[in-house]
Amino acid sequence: TLAEGVKLFPNPVAQLLTLENPNGFDRIRITNLLGQHIMEFKSINTKAQIDVSVLKPGVYNIILMRDKRVWTQEFIKQ
Repeated sequence: TLAEGVKLFPNPVAQLLTLENPNGFDRIRITNLLGQHIMEFKSINTKAQIDVSVLKPGVYNIILMRDKRVWTQEFIKQ
């Protein structure tokens, strides 16, 4: 599954959210709990650091996509 090998840290996060996946991602999307798109990135290699310092404190979803597979994880922005 897509979730195998995915690492998301730190959680909660203050500034830089790190994502690792040995197979990379086609797309990464961050949404709020209402489903509104906040950020989106395309063609991410095996490791990415996303600056979330501009987000207000709260709970967000990060949606990872690769080859028509989708994995969603919540993270907390401090």
